[in-house]
Amino acid sequence: MVKKSPEEVRKFLETLPDDRRIYYQIGSLFVQVTKEEALKLLKEASSSKAKKEV
Repeated sequence: MVKKSPEEVRKFLETLPDDRRIYYQIGSLFVQVTKEEALKLLKEASSSKAKKEV
């Protein structure tokens, strides 16, 4: 499996229809989220990763 950059994932998510099911993995648990929630989680994850690198 090839990891995509957060920017690539964001662009992909934005192309999906609003009613599309999206699952977010937290450890071994998968949670269904809305498109807006997925974009928010992606933004939070990439900003917290950037803070760790500083």
